[in-house]
Amino acid sequence: MKLNTQLTNLALIGCTLMPVVIPLVMVTPRAIAQEQKPVVPLLQEVLQQLRQTTSLPILLPSELPADSQELYAQGGGEDSSYYVEIGYSPNCSDSACFLGTFMASMEDYGEDGNPITLANGVQGYYLERTCDRCGDTSLTWKQNGVSYLIRYKLSAPTSKEMLVQMMRMANSAIQAGSR
Repeated sequence: MKLNTQLTNLALIGCTLMPVVIPLVMVTPRAIAQEQKPVVPLLQEVLQQLRQTTSLPILLPSELPADSQELYAQGGGEDSSYYVEIGYSPNCSDSACFLGTFMASMEDYGEDGNPITLANGVQGYYLERTCDRCGDTSLTWKQNGVSYLIRYKLSAPTSKEMLVQMMRMANSAIQAGSR
């Protein structure tokens, strides 16, 4: 009986001292990149060009407002700035074919417009234009010392919907992080 008690005690001790293996999921940069929503397909080629010309974090949206027309993108940059333009024709250079732009610079774009809170608590400024000839709707924010600007012609039925569309673009860029 004494031997059985000792074996039982050893078995209990052995069970409590056995190492427990808990599998851990390793989060690697590759895994993070796979979770990141990709940049809008229209901007893929321009993104490759920007990576070669600027040292700034490239924040581009994962989504754009729906548009039934074929769109074209072009862009450029230098060490301390970049731009991406979207238009209804290749190499668009006037307001008739211009749809929008995404820009970043080490120079400050200012704080014009109504203050809004964007993804990750980033402070932004929204400026709505209400007529076709007086400019485009814009949204600016500053992140890690870099100023970002989105200007876009929106055909939303209400001011609220215009704001929602601008915030979607900005938030998708902020949440995706540097491309």
